[in-house]
Amino acid sequence: MLVLRPNCECCDKDLPPQSTEAVICSFECTFCTYCASTVLNATCPNCAGNFVPRPIRPAAALVNNPASTERVLKAHHRVNNAAEQNITEPSITEPSIIEEDIVEHTVACYLRYVINPNKLAEFEHYAKLWIPLVNQFGGNHLGYFLPSEGANNIALAIFSFPSLAAYETYRCNAAKDNECIAAFEYAQTTGCIVSYERSFLRPVFS
Repeated sequence: MLVLRPNCECCDKDLPPQSTEAVICSFECTFCTYCASTVLNATCPNCAGNFVPRPIRPAAALVNNPASTERVLKAHHRVNNAAEQNITEPSITEPSIIEEDIVEHTVACYLRYVINPNKLAEFEHYAKLWIPLVNQFGGNHLGYFLPSEGANNIALAIFSFPSLAAYETYRCNAAKDNECIAAFEYAQTTGCIVSYERSFLRPVFS
């Protein structure tokens, strides 16, 4: 029998038994639909399984089988293996340009986007929305890299945080921030992003 957890494990949003916004994995890890689709890429960070809508227990059945009141809140992350994902690192010919900025940050997040080449202007606007937001939440954004020569549908982004824990705090806070939510919605509305992959890298310069 499902325990019907009362909150989203990522952003702590209330998810009462009658909520239509609750999704679960096969182990009943519980998230809101927003975090599941945007922050977690529709993949459970605990078991790597998919999500399905949580069934709603009839009110009469809750009398003898009440929902859990135990809140679960974790800093979630999904570290992808770059080799398994066939991710090609960006070609940066002058590492010294970014070395000074990133050397104090121990975790770098590398994003490889497949974008709609007909929506390049929209993607560039999306990129400019996120750079100050990442910096605002304690990160150090090193910029987006848009198509120039070569493939016209691949874009890259790199930013860093002092630790993976700091990055997870940023993700949970971003899921509740109005400006971040607006940026997510802009990408969805314009269709400028087809898909993306995320990896975490440890910078080495010397």
